[in-house]
Amino acid sequence: MTDEREHNSSSGSPLWIWAAALFPLLYFLSVGPVVSLCQKKSNQYDPALRVVYYPLILLHDHTFMQKPIEAYCDLWGVK
Repeated sequence: MTDEREHNSSSGSPLWIWAAALFPLLYFLSVGPVVSLCQKKSNQYDPALRVVYYPLILLHDHTFMQKPIEAYCDLWGVK
């Protein structure tokens, strides 16, 4: 009976590992569509977007990621 409990409790671990690994990628990929939709809706940036995407703004402004981030946003029509 203990073996079954140990097996069940450890079987969920890979799911959490995948979720933790995929979250940063999905966060990065979401910036293009979200900003594009908000821009089309109101023709300006919502201040909440600056808060939500502040880590990406820092990456853009202070690392080598400026050109890749701009290229990805250009795919979505973000200006």
